[in-house]
Amino acid sequence: MSGDHTILISKSILDFFTAMIFGGTLGMVIAAVAIPQCVIFLIIFAAAKFIFPLTTPDMIADFKACGGFLLLATGFRIAKIHDFFGIRRKWKGMQ
Repeated sequence: MSGDHTILISKSILDFFTAMIFGGTLGMVIAAVAIPQCVIFLIIFAAAKFIFPLTTPDMIADFKACGGFLLLATGFRIAKIHDFFGIRRKWKGMQ
């Protein structure tokens, strides 16, 4: 939000390695999700100039908290401390 792009670049590099870990453990599902995710992120990136003035400090704090939770869940899964099943458990029940 400050106009400094170095934080975004460093987080993107970290996300790349996290995606490689998930790709290795979850397989082709991650590859299939990458295309629509890229499209959605590009749309959000293009719309950010118009969305940012509409946000409040509380909304920004909520986004940061959500990102922190996802990072914590990723760490638990990688360290094999806790596996958050969620969608995978529901998907297995459908087959």
